[in-house]
Amino acid sequence: MIEAKTIVVTESDPSGVTRFICDEFSKATGYTENEVLGALDPTLRHPEMPKAILAQMQNSLSHRESWRGFVKCRAKDGSYFWAFMTAFRQNFTLGDGILAVRAYAFEDEIERAEKLYAKLLESERRSQGDSRNSAEKKDK
Repeated sequence: MIEAKTIVVTESDPSGVTRFICDEFSKATGYTENEVLGALDPTLRHPEMPKAILAQMQNSLSHRESWRGFVKCRAKDGSYFWAFMTAFRQNFTLGDGILAVRAYAFEDEIERAEKLYAKLLESERRSQGDSRNSAEKKDK
C-alpha cells in the first residue's frame, strides 16, 4: 500500500523490464530489488486491470505521450492496492525508458475507478464470450 504523501518511482525499458525501483516500492509491494530488477513489470499488474486501460497506457507511451490514471497493483503477498500513476517515456542514462510515478489514491477516487473498471471488465468478459461462441459456431 502507498501511504499518503509517499510516491513510488520505477523505471523500465520500453518492453517493460524493470531497471530501477525506489525504496518506497519495496515497502509498498513487499518485493525486493533483486526480485524485481530485470523482471517484467506485469508481475505487479493485478488481473482485474482492464485490458482497455492497459492498451490506452501502452498506446500513449508508444507515441511518447504521458499517461495518467488509476492502477490496481498486486503486492508480493497477493494483496492489492490502488495508486494514481503518471507514466512517461524519455531517454535516460540507460537508454530509452518509461518512468512511472505512483501516488496515494483517495477513497472516493478508488470508488470511481472500481466502478468504471468493473464495467470495462464485464464488457471484456462479454466480448470474449461472444468471440468463443462465434468460433464454436464456425467449428460446427
